[in-house]
Amino acid sequence: MDFTLFFSPVFVPAVYLKNQEKIGSVIKCYNLDYTTCLDADIFILGCEKDSEVLYETADAIRLQLYDLTLPSTHIRITDMGNLIPQDTKEETFETLGYVLEKLAEAGKTVIILGSSREIAYGQSLAYRYSSDTLADGEENGIDYVYISSSIDMIDSEVNDEEESVNFRIFNQFPPRVNSLSGIGMQKYRLTQSEVHLMENLNFPILRYGEIAPDIASAEPYLREAKAVCMDMSSVRHSESPGSNRPSPGGFSVMEICKLSRYAGASTVNTFSLTEINPEEDFHGQSTLLAAMIVWYFCEGFYSKINENPLTHPANFKTYKVKLDAPVEEVVFFQSNLTERWWMEVKNKPNQKVVACTEKEYICTMKNELPDRWWQIYNRLA
Repeated sequence: MDFTLFFSPVFVPAVYLKNQEKIGSVIKCYNLDYTTCLDADIFILGCEKDSEVLYETADAIRLQLYDLTLPSTHIRITDMGNLIPQDTKEETFETLGYVLEKLAEAGKTVIILGSSREIAYGQSLAYRYSSDTLADGEENGIDYVYISSSIDMIDSEVNDEEESVNFRIFNQFPPRVNSLSGIGMQKYRLTQSEVHLMENLNFPILRYGEIAPDIASAEPYLREAKAVCMDMSSVRHSESPGSNRPSPGGFSVMEICKLSRYAGASTVNTFSLTEINPEEDFHGQSTLLAAMIVWYFCEGFYSKINENPLTHPANFKTYKVKLDAPVEEVVFFQSNLTERWWMEVKNKPNQKVVACTEKEYICTMKNELPDRWWQIYNRLA
């Protein structure tokens, strides 16, 4: 993987690299010799959609990140620098997708920093259609999580602005994404057409007001995702003033950092952090928060426990819940190591074991199938 044609290295001031207790002292900076950085677990890169946008966002986050303490005692992170914009936005996204695809094939995890949520489209290009390798009943495409105040699924034909990023992602052919989970949506930013479309596709919308009392209820949606796009406009303006779409409502600092840690501890291999505007970022508050989000993602990554009830059944308790419903039984699994939950969804001849919460187990015990079960059941049809 020779990336010399794609990136411009970032030269960080030495003051950020000297303190051995700071993360900046252990992050390797790409310096046109790509062979020196391939042993990393996590790669960081900046990306903007066109050459007219300077790399102020990614560079400002870097300066904040490098000054934070170590998230783990044994970390291997490479900062690739900034992706060189191509002649057109489309070519830039294709290049981003190619780089991410090659890094994912090598088993790497990538954090993308930028100002536009459109980056999520380039992020989706890293995941190729793979019908030739699918087992019977297996779904094509990846699980994708979008953390934002809006779902961005509006057709360009009915929208005066540019095409919504997620509408574009889901209109690719062949498909690259199997499911979309929207986390942190705010009702006043959701159109009825978007809500109906998500319902028809059996894709969940987790509104902020619903999950705010228990942020951990969003964790199962992140646990098995491959791609996450986190829009900083999902954070309330009072705690993150430097966003492109400020709002008085949204996540707190603690809540958004928890979501980032869940993502880091999951199967996610591309994580984009977008919609940051340094020009509106008084006192560097939003870029510091962005650096904290990256820090918590890394902490989650280095504390993850890879477990699955299908591959390590001895590590799980099994609970079979009988139902007075069209479905006679639902099987749940609880990890002996982390106490996390999974549930089995069957829609003959297809079946799948998915992450869930204890609340969904309790709901089923009351003879009520949870919404997440129904959504996956319908997608398996």
